[in-house]
Parts: sequence; C-alpha cells; structure tokens
Amino acid sequence: MDAISAYTYSTAAWLSIQAVPLLLFPRLITAMLAPDEYRSTTSSSSSSPSHSLALPTLVLTTAFHACTAFYAYMQYTTTSQTAFALAVTGSGGLAAMGVWCMLFGTGGAGGKRQKNRVSGWPFKNQAVELSKLDRKGKRI
Repeated sequence: MDAISAYTYSTAAWLSIQAVPLLLFPRLITAMLAPDEYRSTTSSSSSSPSHSLALPTLVLTTAFHACTAFYAYMQYTTTSQTAFALAVTGSGGLAAMGVWCMLFGTGGAGGKRQKNRVSGWPFKNQAVELSKLDRKGKRI
C-alpha cells in the first residue's frame, strides 16, 4: 500500500469514527459539547492512487483536516474539553500525513531526468555519457 492510499483509508476511518456517534446519538453529542448553561437534562440512550482525482482529493482533505485541527485547538484552549484535544490529535495527524503525501508520496519526481543532474566529480557518470554518444551517433 502506498502513502496516498494509506492517507485515504486513514481519512475515511477518522471521518467514520466521527460520523457514527453523530448519526446514532445526535442529542447526546450536542449535549456533551454544549456549555454548562445550555445543557439539557436529556438521558443518553479508489484503490489506485494514480487516478485523476487523487491529488485534488488529497489537497482538499488535507486543507479540511488542517482547518478542523485549528478550530479544535482554538476550542480546546477556551473550553479545555477532552473531545477537542482528541480532535486536534486526529485531524492534526491526518493533516501532517496529507502534507507528507503531497511532498513525498506522489512518486512522480526523479526518474530519468535525475541522472542527468549528477555531478561528474569525482567519478564520471558513464550512463549519461553513453546516452549522449548514442544520440550523436558516435557510439560504436
């Protein structure tokens, strides 16, 4: 599994973990996150990363996780609720993983162009010299 697939599955799992309690117990979650003066007395009862949408999805979800982590951090500093600290940890980690995938996980860099940029000192790059001779037609 490559980095972008791991990021995609981690994002899906994190958002699912956040969505299930909201779908099953919406009043409980709302009551838990409400300030004390507003609390009610309710009782608690693509698998291919080379797909054309992989990079835009990566950029948007990374921005979403970064904004969510920032918002949760601001809420945590004012309310000191543990739920916001967990949100900072989860969303911040996924935002960092998304940035890492954007920088290093695409796999498109390097390759053939990189060998031309290798310095000839102190050793010669014979592969480049042979390919240059082939292009000029001087190789025997």
